Amino acid sequence: MYQGIPQNDIGIRTDVIENISKSKGMEMLIRSMAPEVIACDEIGSKEDVQAIRKSNKVRC
Repeated sequence: MYQGIPQNDIGIRTDVIENISKSKGMEMLIRSMAPEVIACDEIGSKEDVQAIRKSNKVRC
């Protein structure tokens, strides 16, 4: 993202969230959007792992 605009064509069925911590963003997505896939650049903190584990549909 640059100034709110995605810099890569990632498809029309894709949402990009910015300006929020990764763990909060994942929690928000899981709770409100029921995504099939959440892609992120890295899982780097305990909070990220906890957010992933909150969904019972997660396969690791």
